[in-house]
Amino acid sequence: MANIRIDPYFQEVSLAAMRFQELEEALKTYLATCFTIIKLGLNDKVAFEFTRDDVDELPLGRLVSLYEKYTTNPDLLRQLKPLPKKRNYIAHKAYLLSYKAGEMEEVIATEKNKVIEISKEADFALQELFHDYQELEEELENQVQKAEDANWK
Repeated sequence: MANIRIDPYFQEVSLAAMRFQELEEALKTYLATCFTIIKLGLNDKVAFEFTRDDVDELPLGRLVSLYEKYTTNPDLLRQLKPLPKKRNYIAHKAYLLSYKAGEMEEVIATEKNKVIEISKEADFALQELFHDYQELEEELENQVQKAEDANWK
């Protein structure tokens, strides 16, 4: 088997892209959980049919816009708002530069630091979102318990 050497810049860009994929998935899960909590709280008195399917194909920018309507964490929202533009930079410009990595060492060194910083921002927002999600899960458990209690009465 051939030993394949992966360019360090390309590796950082790939890691940053993966971080944004994780962030998108976490936002989709967060929103889907919000939808479930709302539906349970409405107790079928008002139709509420939003599900994970409604957010599954949305890009990061739309997910952040929806998150804004459901969050009680303005600090995390401030962290998330600039990330769609940075994600687009990673997905488009940063990947294109990886093809020139051997030819533009000075530019690539600067860009690599930028990519690393963007990746750190996305990772920090992801960790904060995980923390918020844990609180949301507790609320979901409370709503499920209330629904079960109501069904026993």
